[in-house]
Amino acid sequence: MKEIMAVSCFFILQPLVLFVVARVAQACFLAFIAPSGFSAQVQARLLTDFFQAYSNLLSSIANLLIIGFIGCMARRQKIPFKVYTGLKGARPPVAVLLLCLGAAVAANFWFSLVLDSGLFPSDRLAGYGQAVGALNTGAFVIELMDVMILAPLTEELLFRGLILGRLGRILPPGAAIIMQGLLFGCLHVDTLWILYAAILGCIIGYIRVRTGSLL
Repeated sequence: MKEIMAVSCFFILQPLVLFVVARVAQACFLAFIAPSGFSAQVQARLLTDFFQAYSNLLSSIANLLIIGFIGCMARRQKIPFKVYTGLKGARPPVAVLLLCLGAAVAANFWFSLVLDSGLFPSDRLAGYGQAVGALNTGAFVIELMDVMILAPLTEELLFRGLILGRLGRILPPGAAIIMQGLLFGCLHVDTLWILYAAILGCIIGYIRVRTGSLL
């Protein structure tokens, strides 16, 4: 039960922190930035434009807070950060890396074929396109830092580090890998992202279990 509770807390941590950061940003925008005297409809449109312009910045702030929170938890338990999160371990063999890289490329290839096959309704494809477009907002440096560094690092620390580590204590390795992959997929709201993220999460989770390290 203790491990299940820990997994549940780690699973909701990222969306919860992002929600809080977004609500604080919304309150600050309405209180100090949005022009007063406009109708609620105009303010809602200005707020939407604000979130579209600064989504990567808000995401970066949330991810930095999460990494800091994980560091505080490790320090409180007097466990080195690398050990607590699973960063410390053996380097993966080259053959394993090549195998998993090939599996990731193959998954991406088949995923692209599925998108072009017409199996998914057009509205689902439109939603997927909007989700991808949401990642391409804000200044380039902030966007690069968030999409390429902070978001992946936070997700790896949470899912392949803390969540997979806890699941490995109560489940066989294969089941733990699949479970954390499914949880990782569920974190991505769009249906197509859920499928792609779950497959990728299982591949990276296999590397984590095989090597004992996130590195």
